[in-house]
Amino acid sequence: MNAPHTSLPLHSSHTFSGMIADHLNALLAQYAQSGTPITACELRDELLQRPDLDGADSKTVYLKVRDRLRSLTRQGLTQRVGVQGKQRPIFQILDLPDDCSASADPTAMPPHHGAETATSATAHSYPPADASNAMETSRDFAEFLSQECHRLKLDMQAALGEASHYAHILSQYPDQQALIHPLHEAACQRGSEAKGALDAVITLRKQLGEEATS
Repeated sequence: MNAPHTSLPLHSSHTFSGMIADHLNALLAQYAQSGTPITACELRDELLQRPDLDGADSKTVYLKVRDRLRSLTRQGLTQRVGVQGKQRPIFQILDLPDDCSASADPTAMPPHHGAETATSATAHSYPPADASNAMETSRDFAEFLSQECHRLKLDMQAALGEASHYAHILSQYPDQQALIHPLHEAACQRGSEAKGALDAVITLRKQLGEEATS
């Protein structure tokens, strides 16, 4: 289940804490993209394989991974999908906050600032009218997708929170299963539908980004 090792520029402070956060964001982004379930212990073990984290305390790394997963779960960006053995929760990384996803992308390239001739600079200063319209339409579409992504994350988080609370109430009042179970199932279904819609929007955003850089 090991994700491929990638080299990335460490943008945080050059401490163990900053490097752990950088590498963890990169790993989480890879697992969100692949859809592969993962445990906190497996993430910890992969982080400890990084050469620049040699000497990091295993327990410290694990606690940072655990806290990060808990935070993402509260945001509705990660959910538990099972248990490994009897004690290790298995997590599905649904998505990451936009700032973390962007900063952790090891394939992101800085913009090229090469010199341009006066002729080429002039040519790019005045794009054709149809090109301007296309750029404006693309920006509008990107803004729409951004708003949809935010809305669907909130919808998914609300549905998962509702389902979780139904399960909690059911654990205290099992004799009310006939009343609570259908509501729990409906909330889970809404969460699943919101997740599917969110995946579609994320795919479109990625495709739009690839077209913009091609």
